[in-house]
This record gives sequence, structure tokens and C-alpha cells, in this order.
Amino acid sequence: MEKAKWLSELTFLRAIACVSIVLLHTIERALLSSHYGDISISARVIWESFYMVLFYGTPTFIFLSEVLIAYLYKDKPLPKGFFKKRFLYLFLPYLALAMFYAWTKADGWSDFVWRSFMHAVIGDYHGYFVLIIFQFYGLHWLLKTWMSAQKPYRIVGYAFVINVAYLAVFNFIPAPNIPHGEYIWERYYWVPFPGWLFYFVAGFYVGQSYDKVRSWIKMHYLKLLAAPLVTSVLVLVLVYTDVLTVASSKRVDMLLHSSAMVLGLLALAIVLPKAALKTEMISRYSFGIYLWHMYFLYALNGSLEAIEHQLPMSLYIVVLCVGAILLSMGSMKIINLLPGGATLTGQVKPSTKNRTSSVASPERKASI
Repeated sequence: MEKAKWLSELTFLRAIACVSIVLLHTIERALLSSHYGDISISARVIWESFYMVLFYGTPTFIFLSEVLIAYLYKDKPLPKGFFKKRFLYLFLPYLALAMFYAWTKADGWSDFVWRSFMHAVIGDYHGYFVLIIFQFYGLHWLLKTWMSAQKPYRIVGYAFVINVAYLAVFNFIPAPNIPHGEYIWERYYWVPFPGWLFYFVAGFYVGQSYDKVRSWIKMHYLKLLAAPLVTSVLVLVLVYTDVLTVASSKRVDMLLHSSAMVLGLLALAIVLPKAALKTEMISRYSFGIYLWHMYFLYALNGSLEAIEHQLPMSLYIVVLCVGAILLSMGSMKIINLLPGGATLTGQVKPSTKNRTSSVASPERKASI
């Protein structure tokens, strides 16, 4: 398969997942804002429903990360410098933004140190996704040979069961009376890899056989385009019947919904390749958007409050979402111009044309 095809499809998937995360946090901010407390019940239900079906973004990033590694290094070991490069351009930016967000919240030096520790080591800020993918880099390095020799459906099935069992503990069982039990049940269970194992395993086997998977998606694209509608209904039924009340991507139903969204978006990219290419710019800046957008949502909201101008809720969401994306991209671009700037905010990815022209060097594209 031509590299340009899978690059455009996975670029599209990354871009949509990135926008979904920003939109999710924008809607969340609007729903919690005192300015919009008097919207109609029907409007609130619509926005809350839209909000609840957007939690597939982080699972998609984890799945996509492994697809790319499994595809690029299908028949070869991870190259020398693999972990060093990711430490420099993923982990160091994660640490830098962990400290930055700690600084924006801290009340004094000791509070800054404590918040920096919680953000960077415990993953207690929205960048926690980086801690998860580094766990999976290690698992890929350790298990690639073994996983390649197994039957994919069996291992994917086992991973799904383990993932469901892990999440079910935190979704359905109250926090025990142990030290830090409430915190573990509320937030820390997000970070250990069992909570995301299914996406890693599925991503590994999809990456190893992407040509076959792509052909299967193309054959069944109509069903796959409809699948997200079905799983969205399932998510909303579970929410509005109070079976699952937590608003999070770490819910058992999100395993199905995220899978349906990934397949549906890939199907859309395959049948509409020109439309998929139009999302490349967002994809190139996706890591910076992921790290920076929460700050700019806060800043834009504060600016609107300062001028005492209340926008209609729909316009407020559009302004904050688009503004946060553009400002995050601008910040990433400017910081990348500085010496060592990419270690503070991540690298701006090269364009698809540049990557496809140098396909003989997979490590050059390893930051995709």
C-alpha cells in the first residue's frame, strides 16, 4: 500500500481525535460556567449528550500511537535512539507543561513543588496520556516477538476482558477505606496500563496487518460509518439511566464506543481521501494542541469575562474551541523556533509530502 494513503488516513484520525478533546473540554467549561446556568433543559441535554460521546479522543491517541509503531517496525526491532527521541520530544514537553500548569495554580513555592510532583509523577493533569504511552513503548519492546507469534483474535479478546475487568472495579465498586483510596478511585486509576490495554493490543495487530484491515474497512464502510451512532446511543442510555454516571473515557462502555469511532473515522477517511488531507495542519500540531489547549481555554474564558460580554452558548463554544486550537498551534510554532524549543512543547510534525518522500527512513517518521 502507498505510504501516502495510510499517512492521510491516520493523520485524519489524529486530527479529529485532537479536535474532539479540545471540544470536549470546551463544552465541559461551558456547562460548568455560571453564565450558562439558565439555558433551557432541552439545550442542556443536547450539549451534555454531545459532551458524553466525545470521550473517545484519548483512547484514539493511544491506539494510534501503537498502530504507527507496529506498522513502521513490523519486521525490525525498535531502532537505536527510539526511546531517547521520545524522551526529548514527548516526555520533556510533558514535564515542562506539568510545571507550567503547576505554576498557574500554585499558591507559593511549596505548593508549586507539590503540584509539579503530582502533575509530573502521578499524572494529575490532562497530559497524563504521555505516561500511558511510555508504558506501552516498554511493553511493545518487551512483547513484540511474543505477540507477533500469537493468534491476534485470542490476544485481543484477552486484552478486552482484562481491560473491562480493570475498569469495572473503578466504575462499579465504591472506593475502599484505605490511604488515598478516594484519589485512586477518582483519578489515579487512569494512569496504569491495564486501563488502556485493549487499545494497545488492538493497535499492535492493526498496525501489523494494516493493509488487510484497510481492505476490510473499505468493504464494510457503510456498517462502520453507522457503528458510532449505535454506540453513542448505548453511552447515552447508560448515562441517563444512571448505570454509569462518571463522565470519563475510563468507562467500560468507552471500549466499544472508542473502537466504533476509530473504525468509523478510518472508514470516512478511506472513502473521502481528499477531505482527510484537509486536516493535516491540525495533525501536525496535535501534540502541542493537546498540551496547551487547557491553558488557552482558561485564558480565553477569562478574557470574555473581563470584557463582561456574554456570548450565546453555541458561539462561546466555537470561539473557545477554535481560539484554543489556533493559539496552541501558534505557541508551539513560536517555541519551536527557539533553540531547544521542541523539548519544551514537542516537535511540529513534517508535512505528509515530506514524510512520504523519505519513506526509506522509518525513524524519521517515528514521531507521527
